[in-house]
Amino acid sequence: MALVEAIAGRDRAASLAQSIGIQSWSAEHQSEQFKLSAKHLFTAVANRLSFWSHEDIGIPINPGVDEIALSLVADTYSRTFRSKAFSLSPSDGPITTKRGLVILPDRVQGAGKAVDRTVKLRSDLPPVSSLDVTLQEIEQLYGSGSAAFIALQLEYSRQ
Repeated sequence: MALVEAIAGRDRAASLAQSIGIQSWSAEHQSEQFKLSAKHLFTAVANRLSFWSHEDIGIPINPGVDEIALSLVADTYSRTFRSKAFSLSPSDGPITTKRGLVILPDRVQGAGKAVDRTVKLRSDLPPVSSLDVTLQEIEQLYGSGSAAFIALQLEYSRQ
C-alpha cells in the first residue's frame, strides 16, 4: 500500500486498501518480526518430508472471481510444503476475473487428475480477510507451525 501511495497518491491507496480489506499501512517495515528460526526450518523440512500426506488443493473459479483473493489463497496453500493449489473450472476455456484478468484454469472439474481437497473462495470477504481465513484453515489442517511459517514467508502479521 505504501508503494501504491507513493505512485498514485494517498486517496488511491486508501481506496484500494478499503476494497481489499486493509485497515492501515505504513512505509515502515518491522523486520524484527520476521526472523527465520530453527522452529520455522524444522516445520518446512518436516512438511516437505511428509510426502505421503501431500495434497493437491483445488480452488473452483468462475467468471468474476476475485483474482486478489484467488492469488492469496493459492499462494498460501502452495507455501505449506505439503500442498499445491490448482484452479478448477467447469471447462478449459478462459475465465475473466473481477478486474478483467483472463485465467486459463489449471484443471477441469471432473476431468483428468482429481484434487485431494477443494477450497472455496469466500466472496463475502475482502481479499485480505481471505488470507486470514486461509491461514486459520492451514493451522487446523497442518498445525500452527505451518501457519506461522507461511505468515513469516509472506511477512504478514496475522490479525
